[in-house]
Amino acid sequence: MQTHGAVTGFQILSQSQLHPEKSVSEESLKASRGASHDRGDISASAEASGKAKAGDALAEGHTQGSLSGHWDRASGPESVEYSAKHTEYVTLWKVRIGVDVAKYRHAAGAKLTRVVVALPHTDTTEYEVGDRHIAATKVAQEIRTNLDDALTQTHRFTVLDRQDNANIQQELDLVRSGNASVSDTARLGQMLATDLIVIPTIDRFEYRRHVRNLRLSGRKLEWYTGGGNISLRVVNAATGQLVMSQSFKYQLPDSEPTTLGASADGASLASKMMGALDHEIISTILQNTFPPAVLQLNGRQVTINQGGDLVQAGAKYQAVYLGKNLVDPQSGISLGPSETPCCTVQIDRVTLRLSYGHIVDESFHAPMNFKPGSMELRGVVVTKAAKAHDHEAGGRAHKHLTIKHHALAKKAKAQNQDENW
Repeated sequence: MQTHGAVTGFQILSQSQLHPEKSVSEESLKASRGASHDRGDISASAEASGKAKAGDALAEGHTQGSLSGHWDRASGPESVEYSAKHTEYVTLWKVRIGVDVAKYRHAAGAKLTRVVVALPHTDTTEYEVGDRHIAATKVAQEIRTNLDDALTQTHRFTVLDRQDNANIQQELDLVRSGNASVSDTARLGQMLATDLIVIPTIDRFEYRRHVRNLRLSGRKLEWYTGGGNISLRVVNAATGQLVMSQSFKYQLPDSEPTTLGASADGASLASKMMGALDHEIISTILQNTFPPAVLQLNGRQVTINQGGDLVQAGAKYQAVYLGKNLVDPQSGISLGPSETPCCTVQIDRVTLRLSYGHIVDESFHAPMNFKPGSMELRGVVVTKAAKAHDHEAGGRAHKHLTIKHHALAKKAKAQNQDENW
């Protein structure tokens, strides 16, 4: 009997004794001879003579004889046949048993694509960010944690934990020891294997302080520049095939040079860079695998199948209609469906799993038979006003990084116009 679970109880339903054959041996012999007829003649003759002498006496003798005969013998056909069989039996019992089996059932999410995020590779021991030197292991660990959290919140992947294998193994050892209930043994052998491995590499992560000595005034001119670069590879765990390879960059605004001493909050900047890079990575992965799709279309009102941190409330997205699937005639590989830009969707409200918005274009007319998923969202539409607002906001956000004393800002600006700069 084979079962994929733990047997917690059983009962005998029926039993009977059987005597099946264990082995059978047979032997046989068969021989035959046909009819025969034997005939023959015989003929023989013999002759003998002799002499004898004794003194003056002489004696002679002669004998002659013959023999002849004839035979005729006939015999009928003959045959011999022999056979024997020996059978050995065994005694067996046939028993029907009813058993109670505790089976482990995976969560519904286990059917999704399984992903493991590897610890990002680094080529240094620490990173200089503003006024701090942050350990590379700490940055790598936080990036992996953020990616794990973000992928989990998409509800599109099953994210597997490989950081706490020791604790997981400890629990499984407890089950094997027999101290847990019998039904818990069904948990053994249920560890999931991953489909994809996400492998980040931190190529750059810095916000460095620069200093230049002014020859005439003897002052030091200080400013900060930097940003972050992460290379990402997604590998098929079963085949080693490279599924995706892309680089992501985030540039922090340069601080204004000043002679009054520049400072930068390294912890805040590091958190900002990691958050921006992680968000861009997750958005790219989702856009390549599960782009946001329109579930419902009522007039110009739309419901999107994604929410949380993945969709920005107030943002505008380019929407496209999906057409017929296209296949590359040279390689035979599917290129995905054709896309036709149709309208701009603005997000009004975001929940944990869904987003709600409306189509901005007043000339848009909904199709008669709309199919869920036939319209998808692409990149964020950036307007000139939004670009100006972001630039202004970026300047305000980093103003405190460049000047310690705001009251002396104008004076610092005048000094920075030194002819030696």
